[in-house]
Amino acid sequence: MDIDGKNVKQITNELGYDGGAFFSPDGKRIVYTSSRSGNKDLWLLDLESGEDRQLTKDPRDDDDAVFSADGQWIAFDSGRGGNQAIWVLPSGGGDAQARRVTSGAGF
Repeated sequence: MDIDGKNVKQITNELGYDGGAFFSPDGKRIVYTSSRSGNKDLWLLDLESGEDRQLTKDPRDDDDAVFSADGQWIAFDSGRGGNQAIWVLPSGGGDAQARRVTSGAGF
């Protein structure tokens, strides 16, 4: 979409939920949440190549993803580990590299 709201383009075609989109700092990628795998997982869309790939695969919901200011990390909210917490993973992917950065009852 242009800054004036024109030239809107649909970027996903899934029947389930696709939302919570957040642009990378360079504007070339979008991280978003999709339920196409049966629950909410994170997906990364490369706007130049059109490659759309799944970043997380956990039975608990992963959502509310944002890029770090340098674009190297993605922070997200997840129930993995037993309760809701903030997790981070490299923006290039690697669910196995996800690590929890908050703890406690609320987070």
